[in-house]
Amino acid sequence: TGRRVLFELFDAQHQRLTFGASLEDASGKQLAIADPGGNALVLVEEDQGNLTIKWGDNHCTATYALPAQNKALNYERQSLVCKP
Repeated sequence: TGRRVLFELFDAQHQRLTFGASLEDASGKQLAIADPGGNALVLVEEDQGNLTIKWGDNHCTATYALPAQNKALNYERQSLVCKP
């Protein structure tokens, strides 16, 4: 169970993250890898939380909070911006 979300991944300067960036939950479980456009399709269990993004030698934390679920959508879209 959960919600499918297409996260658009950005660094703290609001630049898209690169292909291969890894998205992990709070326990360190890998949830997705960024596609060439800097997007990651994820099944999240919680409507809000913190995710860790890792790329190269860098990593950061990003917070998300989803709006009320629209059951008509196959997946939702949301920007995920790193905090320094």
